[in-house]
Amino acid sequence: MQSSNFHDKMTQPTIGGFTRQEALELGQVANYAYTDIDANQTCNPMNQALYNPVCTGWLLNQFRTPIGSVHVHSRGSHIKLAYKGTDTLTDLATDFTFLPTWGSATHLPQDTTVHRGFMAAFDSTWVSVEPYLLAIAEAQKIAMSDMTFDITGHSLGAAQATIAMLLLATNHNVPASQLRLATFGSPRVFNAAGNRHWTRLGLDARTLRVAEEGVDPVTMVGPGFIGYKHVVPAVTVALPSHTAPHVLPGYLDAFENLPQPSYVHSNRLGFRRALWHYAIVVPSRLFSRT
Repeated sequence: MQSSNFHDKMTQPTIGGFTRQEALELGQVANYAYTDIDANQTCNPMNQALYNPVCTGWLLNQFRTPIGSVHVHSRGSHIKLAYKGTDTLTDLATDFTFLPTWGSATHLPQDTTVHRGFMAAFDSTWVSVEPYLLAIAEAQKIAMSDMTFDITGHSLGAAQATIAMLLLATNHNVPASQLRLATFGSPRVFNAAGNRHWTRLGLDARTLRVAEEGVDPVTMVGPGFIGYKHVVPAVTVALPSHTAPHVLPGYLDAFENLPQPSYVHSNRLGFRRALWHYAIVVPSRLFSRT
């Protein structure tokens, strides 16, 4: 992503608690979540094009299961959580396990329903991430509610990042002022009750959801006809001519060049189009990997 003229653009106004620069930086963190940290533990100062937390003084840990992966970046009491998106057939099956499960079974508010597959992927790593975060807090003699969290993800990772935001606010009493969420190409995650909790807790003012206007059907997964809703309206971006829909680097390029970020209504895409995308486009990209 070219950023030589970035500082010449509007960077100071905020949306969802982020300046444009901060959102782009967290987008790079989301992109890095697709990598294996075991192969990226050294800093190469000559390669400034690739984000590497090691170069910026962050401690990085990765938690992986067969159905989920998250990078935890920590520096003092500041935490960044970055959830990996869909890039395997197992992830694809998770996306389509969309029947709802109740919050009483997921440690979320009892009247909240959540996409079953997204919740399973999140829970698979949270069982390790939560004690890791508690240990960081204990080492600094603070509570988790005293920590600051920047949370991000793309696609399936965006859905898990959204769950993490609500869980930290409800289960660990982290105030909205210490939480920020930036997602790219996020599906729907919660029902209307979950969204009401989101607003009641003030999380809507701390959320940036970026979606490609009219071309990313992944944003319609978690079908509306069974009650799923986006937690906030989207900042919409145009699909760059050089990339396919839903690709994270395309999202970041488009957001960087967006003249004036502003909230608009969600994409006008049908669930059938989302099914077509998952049936044709995603498998073709998976099988083309070498």
